[in-house]
Amino acid sequence: LTAVGRRLLRQYYELCKRPDEGQLAVLARVTDREASDVANWFAACERAESDKERARQRAEQAKAAGGAAGPSAAPRPPQQQLSPQQEKAIDALRARGNAAYQAGNLAEARKLYSQAISLDPSGASAHAHKLHSNLSAVYASLKEWNLSLLHASKCVDLDPHFAKGWSRMGAAHEQLEQFVKSVGAYRLCHLLDPDNMNAARAAERLQPSAGAFC
Repeated sequence: LTAVGRRLLRQYYELCKRPDEGQLAVLARVTDREASDVANWFAACERAESDKERARQRAEQAKAAGGAAGPSAAPRPPQQQLSPQQEKAIDALRARGNAAYQAGNLAEARKLYSQAISLDPSGASAHAHKLHSNLSAVYASLKEWNLSLLHASKCVDLDPHFAKGWSRMGAAHEQLEQFVKSVGAYRLCHLLDPDNMNAARAAERLQPSAGAFC
């Protein structure tokens, strides 16, 4: 599984720990895996969660009995942070890019969003996912669908809960005639944002082209 695929499945697992066959088929096609692989992944997550809960209960019992609770977990490595000056510069470029995009100046918007991203190659900024989403929208307006898909993928890699990123991914896959992946992305968008009926309607519209897999 790719990093995007793992994050997607983890997010779905938080909503539904035991997906049915139709849901497994959607997830399998979006992640480019077999449905059995996805089912095994969900089963492994559930086992790990059960093991973790049993370990927690044993630790609590040992603590109550006066025993040691066991070794503490290793500390997470500190997350990279940008300086306030870097954040300010990135936000300024993003705001200028938004203004250029709204004015229809796509070349300027592309330049400004790209400059903002270049200041934060690791995606540490709080708005990093939105920058890639915005750049995906610019490339969509330019009909450069492979680049639109690239930045939509980076967007959801940084924040798999950002529904708009999945919508942009769905649009790019649709234009590239990758209808199965497009339907899956639109459905995940609607899952994250139930009020987004455009995504739901797009998935329904493209279903005949994708084939009945749900």
